[in-house]
Amino acid sequence: MTININHNDMKLFLMRSILFFTICFSTAPLIGQIQIDSLQGLLNKKEYAKMIVLANNLTVEDSASYDVMYAIGQAYDGMLRYKIAYGYYDICYRMDTTNIEILNVLARSANNLGRVEDAEKFYLKVLEVDSSSFYTNNQLASFYYQSGKYDKALSIYQRLLSTDEENPALLTALGNCYIKMGDPLLAISNYFRAFNYTPENVALASTLINTMLSVGDRHSETALKICDTALVYNPNNLRLLQDKGMALYVNERYSDADTLYTSLMEAGDSTYITIQYCGLSRYQAGQFVASIEPLELAYLMDTTSINACLYLGSALGQTYDRKRAFLLFDKAEKLMKPSNAHIIMLGSFRADTHSRNREEKISSQIYYGLWKEYPGRMDLLSRVYASNNGYPFSYKQPEEQQIALFVQITFTKALLDMQRNDLQQEDNPQWENRIRFLYSMREVFEKIYDEMIFNEANSLPMLAPDGEKSTITMAQLRTLIDRLPNERPTNNSARR
Repeated sequence: MTININHNDMKLFLMRSILFFTICFSTAPLIGQIQIDSLQGLLNKKEYAKMIVLANNLTVEDSASYDVMYAIGQAYDGMLRYKIAYGYYDICYRMDTTNIEILNVLARSANNLGRVEDAEKFYLKVLEVDSSSFYTNNQLASFYYQSGKYDKALSIYQRLLSTDEENPALLTALGNCYIKMGDPLLAISNYFRAFNYTPENVALASTLINTMLSVGDRHSETALKICDTALVYNPNNLRLLQDKGMALYVNERYSDADTLYTSLMEAGDSTYITIQYCGLSRYQAGQFVASIEPLELAYLMDTTSINACLYLGSALGQTYDRKRAFLLFDKAEKLMKPSNAHIIMLGSFRADTHSRNREEKISSQIYYGLWKEYPGRMDLLSRVYASNNGYPFSYKQPEEQQIALFVQITFTKALLDMQRNDLQQEDNPQWENRIRFLYSMREVFEKIYDEMIFNEANSLPMLAPDGEKSTITMAQLRTLIDRLPNERPTNNSARR
């Protein structure tokens, strides 16, 4: 393992680390011991900057000392210089590859540096030596959780909990894993057990309360009881008081929620959620006039909030300013509408997913519907064409033939209209490719026209992807063919 460290303080260290393999470990002089004692004293006082200064006076013998290298690594670690610290720890590891302490430190340092593969490797090396190590198992579980490998983290936490069933930290960690894995009910079960052991833990209580409120009415009353229990230990905690306000609101105790939120505002709580729910509590309690002031404040804090527009508008509409109420309703309606770009993106993602699932008919329906809504987006119609670009009469089912014929004619007409509306040919780099495609479509339609003559068919049925039926007559097809290029273009002919 080679560590590249660009730092002046490390130049001497690297030179000495090479000399390490040529010196004798049994010849550590007295100055080395003095160095270790000095470093250890500073380390105990956490005077890391002084340790780094002292490290500039290291001797060659010092660089061969595990204790000195480890102490300096800790100094750089304490100064958050993880890359340099990692280099010193790596030298210690070279001295003793089975030392559990340095393996754990290297794993943690590698994780700090984002070297996740190395971190996992070192943690697993420790567990090869001592599979029951609580510290290493917990660190590895935390590492897996941070890496998004929640199932692996969960497995380790469950194993640790089996030997310490009343450990609130492990129960909380299990709950966190279940949240990430999309199972809030199991998370609540573990959070609740942890809370019973540590009801004074504000962060845990708040997490449990909000998780319960998020799953609906089933746990809302219990969440309120937990608020009261937690507040016994932390009676003035703002976070818990805000959580209780929300629990009261969810339990439809609007007057009580209003009283609590009002007291929080009077005590100086100017957070958006407190102001907003103070207004909402008053509104739901039927105090429309009183709700206007906090709802107005909430609206000024976030004029893009749909709820702020709706509830403030309704409160004004039920009291004294119906004109402004209508303006707020109009704004809320506009905010509810997604942008055209997002509508197209969502539809395209749906259509593409159906296509990958070999459901081309559904995919074509979606793309065609989007194109009808946004006819300027030829890329959408081209996706419909791509799913129906075979010779129409080569399809086995009549419905497939009719859809292919409709799509190809519609796509060709749209391209012709685009061609006519484009500016000078020289300004459009796609012009020649379009001419080539239109010529190829002339060949297709000429073949269909000949078949109509042979079969004495005056018209052909067509079917749009959305199910709308239509026909094309021989005369209409001939008119379309005559609009298409009648010569295969060369490289330059399309631009003449």
